[in-house]
Amino acid sequence: MRSSSKDRLPEFYEALAYHYKQSQSLLKAVDYLTKAGEKSYKRHALDESHSYFKEAYDLLSNKPDKTREEEKLLIDLIIKWSYAYHNRADYMGLINLFKTHEALVESRASKEQLATFYSWLGLALSRRDTLQDGYQYLRKALQIAEDISDMKGVGYTCAQSCLGLY
Repeated sequence: MRSSSKDRLPEFYEALAYHYKQSQSLLKAVDYLTKAGEKSYKRHALDESHSYFKEAYDLLSNKPDKTREEEKLLIDLIIKWSYAYHNRADYMGLINLFKTHEALVESRASKEQLATFYSWLGLALSRRDTLQDGYQYLRKALQIAEDISDMKGVGYTCAQSCLGLY
């Protein structure tokens, strides 16, 4: 059975990211760099994944006068990037990234994104032995997830709470 070109698209994420970066198509470049980062993460190529996310982040975060769409894309990007930070055990880097964008996330993110953001920040702070602060963020995440009846978010935050204790 022949696979369609759509099924093969992930094979070309890196090349498409390069192409769109060269053509000054910022949103497409960021999209494909993010997809390349996720693809590398799934292959457990953590440093490669981190590099793709960082490249996407640098393109987007350095853009002046971001549109609302670009701000939401930045929020999605940093939340997705958190997996690479976590598995590289770079909690200080994750804390710095999240603290830099905390005000943006609080003002522009959906409730689900905000709960996920707080959950990751709580885990990172706990892993850096800032237990009180970590606990506060995890409580905020849990409260938001419960308020919006997001059972996935509740479970995710509870799991992050347990990870933060080890």
